[in-house]
Amino acid sequence: MVADRYGAGLAVFERFATARLAFPDGLKMDIATTRRESYAQPALLPTVQPASIEEDLSRRDFTINAVAVQLNPQQLGRVLDPSREGNADLRARIRSACCTQAVFRDDPTRIFRAIRFERRFGFRLERTTVRLLAQAASTDLIQRLSGPRLRNEIFVAVRRARPGARDCAVGAVEAASFPPPPSVLYEECEASRYCRSQGARLVGAS
Repeated sequence: MVADRYGAGLAVFERFATARLAFPDGLKMDIATTRRESYAQPALLPTVQPASIEEDLSRRDFTINAVAVQLNPQQLGRVLDPSREGNADLRARIRSACCTQAVFRDDPTRIFRAIRFERRFGFRLERTTVRLLAQAASTDLIQRLSGPRLRNEIFVAVRRARPGARDCAVGAVEAASFPPPPSVLYEECEASRYCRSQGARLVGAS
């Protein structure tokens, strides 16, 4: 196993057919089997089943996340880009949704991720993606998320924002346009101070 060979820690998440390696130098690597996902209801965690690489890539959220490179010696370096837009979007630094409203309906945390990656890496959201994001954010989808999932997305946004862009999470929350719930959790950082000054609210678990 890779973990044994490199002395890495291994965490296996059987429900999602994924694993995480933690190497001695601090590097972390996520490994996932190819799979399909189905959602019993919007905002719930998915049910996972094995699938081909083509089907796996076709259900991804954004085109730049739907590109794969083969590592086996027989076809080393072969690029799989089923949307035919992933490579072009990477070069143009554009973040485009892979399909329809289902991208954000099935998993509303993608609203936060879209804004986070836009701010962190300097990508811009494609026009149709912005429209789909706004439509999803105008519903109650974000309120359906569990407190821990939503809190995690906000904290990750704050923690990974580029210097000078610590209001990344605030942008995501403002874009969501949902009313403040009774339970509010702030992180003591520049983003939370900005929130207080603007009267914004970050959602947390009760």
